[in-house]
Amino acid sequence: MPLSQCFQNVAHIVCMFLQAFRSNDFKEAVTYYCRSICLLPTAASYNNRALARMLFICFQND
Repeated sequence: MPLSQCFQNVAHIVCMFLQAFRSNDFKEAVTYYCRSICLLPTAASYNNRALARMLFICFQND
């Protein structure tokens, strides 16, 4: 996959992550960041996935 297409895919996944995150769907947010990491592993992606996982664990019983 060309690098420019990879960046476009990651950008789309990040938009989907933000939408899930803002609607408090943390499980879905984790899924999107796992996809992002598969395409382009960055420290920010790992950090955001960890945040979404923590929030999912904290709020899964609510």
